[in-house]
Amino acid sequence: MGISSLQLDAFLALAKTLHFSKAAESVHITQSALSHRIRNLEEELGLTLVIRQTKDIRLTDAGTRLLRYCRSRDMLESELIEEFKTESDGALSGWLRVAGYSTIMSSVVIPALAPFLSRNPRVKFSFLTRKMWELPAMLHHGQAD
Repeated sequence: MGISSLQLDAFLALAKTLHFSKAAESVHITQSALSHRIRNLEEELGLTLVIRQTKDIRLTDAGTRLLRYCRSRDMLESELIEEFKTESDGALSGWLRVAGYSTIMSSVVIPALAPFLSRNPRVKFSFLTRKMWELPAMLHHGQAD
């Protein structure tokens, strides 16, 4: 069973905005069409992904897991497109999310990566500072590489 990219794009837009109208606008469809795609996705998966309340929307645990998948998928797609664009020149490209303790990040990790960043301008970094006890969960949940 495959999941439709249109449904995943609709879900990702909704998960990012937590607002049906804004999500529909970002994927250039009507609110009704977006709602229909989300409902069909939930039916195909046999899961509730979004809890719809009067004033707000929130993701279920399954919705949070699917959001993590969608973000990974988008990152992989971006990397692939960038690779296709730069394949001929051999330059490195892509995303790397580095997480660490604040003192180590600013005094060791960032200065150590500076020469690499200068030589590889197409590599994009996301530096995340967290408390030590938060780091294992970030790796486990795919929030850092």
